[in-house]
Amino acid sequence: MKRTWSGRIGRHCKSIALAVQVVGMAFVYQQIWEWRPDYFRVESKLNDLPLDLYLAAHSYSVTSGRPLPQFTDPDVDAAVARIRGAYRDLQARTAVIDGERRALDARRKAEQQDNVPFQASMWRQAEAYRKSRTAPFDSQLAAIARQQQDILDAHHARTNEELPAGPDAIRHADLAIKAAELRVKAIQADIDASDHILKNLNAFQRQPAQQAYLARLRETAALEKRLSDHQLSIYDLNGRLYDAFAAYLTAAKAKLGYLDFLYFSLGGATTANFGDIAPNHSIVRALYSAQIVISMVLVAWWINDFISGKPRRRRSRRKPAASSAEPA
Repeated sequence: MKRTWSGRIGRHCKSIALAVQVVGMAFVYQQIWEWRPDYFRVESKLNDLPLDLYLAAHSYSVTSGRPLPQFTDPDVDAAVARIRGAYRDLQARTAVIDGERRALDARRKAEQQDNVPFQASMWRQAEAYRKSRTAPFDSQLAAIARQQQDILDAHHARTNEELPAGPDAIRHADLAIKAAELRVKAIQADIDASDHILKNLNAFQRQPAQQAYLARLRETAALEKRLSDHQLSIYDLNGRLYDAFAAYLTAAKAKLGYLDFLYFSLGGATTANFGDIAPNHSIVRALYSAQIVISMVLVAWWINDFISGKPRRRRSRRKPAASSAEPA
């Protein structure tokens, strides 16, 4: 009698162990799913997004034409629509940025070519202004030089040192002093003109061709400002896509609950998994394989006890009849 009860208890313990394993592993799988949903592969493609959603959002913001994953589960259509809307906005904005960047590069190349004649024209005007400020002194110096030469010619002298003492020598010396004063004034006028040019360069940029060039520069600056604003807005759009991805994964997690993983665990225990939920990482594969092996051992042990227990029950039933016959 004791052996019979101990056998029954042993068989029940194995059944309980198998049931506890199925239930417990379902809980383990659910916790892994909450932690890393990408460790599982779901047939309805609920979790085909990478775990690092920030990098995912950034990778989809380029104009490389990378398509979004194919979302097929109708239960998360709202989350999918949100992702696709943010994705379209990102692609549209990055396409605008790409076009503006190409336009900006073309403008800069054209400006480099146009800058050479622009600068040449500006400095020609500046040089003309400088000469206009020093021209009066140059003409006076030329007149003084002619007067000095006339004095030298009148005395057949080549330098002032060869002039005889007298009024002409004094007059030649006075003219030399006057010429020196004029040269100082000419140098000061040249310095003042150069300073004016540097402080008022825009005054030498008023020719029609120069004005057109400056207008193109202003347009380029406005394009650079727009491009910078659009590039900054990409961060906001990346954030929108990130939030959409997060909402999608939240919906995916809500889609699979404990009962789904109980079904997954039972499929492993009975080796009857249909593949609609499957391991997608070595850790889950190792746990699932270990569960299958342990389940097979427990089931084989339970079947062995069940089969080997039948003859014992028959013998135990026959023994009372034999014992009752002996006293007779």
